[in-house]
Amino acid sequence: MPGGGLCRVEAVDAVEPRSLTEVPRRPSPVKYSCSMLKPSPRQLKFLLGLFPPYVGSGIRLRHIAPDGSRVVTTHRPRRINANLVGTAFGGTIQTMTDGFYLYMGLVRLGASYNVWDVESHVTFLKPGRGTITADMRTDDATFELIREKTADGSKYLHWFTTDITDVDGDVVATVRSRVYFRLKQRYRTGTSPSRPDSCGQGSG
Repeated sequence: MPGGGLCRVEAVDAVEPRSLTEVPRRPSPVKYSCSMLKPSPRQLKFLLGLFPPYVGSGIRLRHIAPDGSRVVTTHRPRRINANLVGTAFGGTIQTMTDGFYLYMGLVRLGASYNVWDVESHVTFLKPGRGTITADMRTDDATFELIREKTADGSKYLHWFTTDITDVDGDVVATVRSRVYFRLKQRYRTGTSPSRPDSCGQGSG
């Protein structure tokens, strides 16, 4: 799932020489402009419904809150996407949460922050049979903490935990996702204006 930004590159073509002896003028420097690739919840739900890895694995995005506070995905192992013993693949279970905390961070914090997935760990507790659900939630207190930790421009790595449950409410697996947050340089108090951060690279 997309987790960063979309960079648009604009370049001015070189001016053609008027004669064979005239040296062509050097083109203007390439201009970079970045805009966050952050679809709306409705758009994201539609796009992931067509996204081949999700379609192939049988993952469904069931709910996404407009304010980024909750995302729910489900998966039901079937003959074409189950493992050798008919249960959910471990990789599929991990994918059920992949990138969604990043997306929720972008929604909750806005374009003034760089947000990136850093790592993810899964603890498998029982076989995933039938429909399994990942109910991912974030609260205001978490993002107040993130704003506090990053106010001076420092990076902050936060762990989010999701229990994957079956139809009986039993926990099939626990996924821990670590996400990077940092206030972009141009939004930090006391810093002078500078060139906008590149899309996910460099300072900020």
